[in-house]
Amino acid sequence: MSTEKKAQIEALFRKQVEKDSNVKNAYLLVHSDKLNLHLNIAEGATGEVPVRGNPRITSLMVLSAAMVNLRRIAGYLCPQKSPEVPAAAAAAAAG
Repeated sequence: MSTEKKAQIEALFRKQVEKDSNVKNAYLLVHSDKLNLHLNIAEGATGEVPVRGNPRITSLMVLSAAMVNLRRIAGYLCPQKSPEVPAAAAAAAAG
């Protein structure tokens, strides 16, 4: 598919999202091996963060790292207890 057609589809999608006030953000993924076509388009914003571009990627990376750290901290503060093994089963396993 020509670059001109891809640009036309992308412009139409962005125009449609901007026109509809009920749509806050939208994603369009189109893939066709037959037509040699792959489009991955995002438009709009979540709060003040745009759904595309470097600010979006940066915020996702920071939030992902923060979640990993919070889970690690929670693991240290509240370690999971191992299930208690009845005394008879422990003796049989040792014996």
